[in-house]
Amino acid sequence: MMAFKNLVGQPELRKALLTELEAGSVSPVTLLTGPGGSGKKSWGIALARALLCPVSSCRPCGVCLSCRQLNGGNNPNLFLIHPEGRWIKIDQIRRVRPRLYLASPEDECRVLLISGADRMTPEAGSSLLKLLEEPPERLYIILTSSHPEKLLSTIISRCRRYVLQLLSVDEITLLLNSEEILSGVEVGLIARLSHGLPGRARELAPDPALGERIKLAMELARDLVTPAVSAPDLFRRASSLAEREDLLFILELLYIYYRDLLLRLLCGPSDLHILPRPSSYPRVSPASLELSLEDISRAIKRIAFTNAHKQLALEAMIILLQRRFAGA
Repeated sequence: MMAFKNLVGQPELRKALLTELEAGSVSPVTLLTGPGGSGKKSWGIALARALLCPVSSCRPCGVCLSCRQLNGGNNPNLFLIHPEGRWIKIDQIRRVRPRLYLASPEDECRVLLISGADRMTPEAGSSLLKLLEEPPERLYIILTSSHPEKLLSTIISRCRRYVLQLLSVDEITLLLNSEEILSGVEVGLIARLSHGLPGRARELAPDPALGERIKLAMELARDLVTPAVSAPDLFRRASSLAEREDLLFILELLYIYYRDLLLRLLCGPSDLHILPRPSSYPRVSPASLELSLEDISRAIKRIAFTNAHKQLALEAMIILLQRRFAGA
């Protein structure tokens, strides 16, 4: 059951919503914003569950009729609207509106959750605005949006807005471990690749191509820290990788693995067995190594995004890294 206790991170949002629920002061219109994949809909559903449970003011009990209906996906007091195709159309708002005005027992409320509200057509937005101007009693409206600037200003002015923050690597790791969908080794990698977005982490986790991508990145990372591998050999590898549509993803994997391998190689424990410790590598501090690789990563990604010849980006990265850390 989706409740606040099942959600990870967002301590400020959690505290604010729980305080409002306990005080009975939840806004009639709540706007949850944040990047795509940040968990807006999950938090919206959790708030809806709390509002619709008549037993607990802030934590769904899970056993009452309302909670059981929510678990079964058929609670008559929860109305969900999301884009059909690219847009949320006026007919979707019109179909729901009459049901929101039907009489209900005094202790029951209704919740309308509109996911991706910024994708409403102008006509749909105007229809929602009319609903906000003459709302039925005990109706709560929850909007989620990745681009709130696209909403009508007259809608935003009626909302209490919350912005979801990116999660830390530890928080994403906790989320993935709780869902038990990955092995221990992959959890940390996915957590970093997610960029703080739980939705992206869930998309990457079951990706069948992830294993192949990891293998490619690891092979190239090992070659990069092995002085015996010549530049022409690396460039031949670069030529084949440059044809892949997921080159940028491979670059990111490479950066993560290469950084970790070098941190362990140059600054890590003496029991390192992944790679030999060449005596020619200088001793550096983790802080300086981290900064150098961050700078290189940003530069290479900028080149790759703006230059049609992606092979040049990969070759430039190989040259930079070899000169910086292998003396090539």
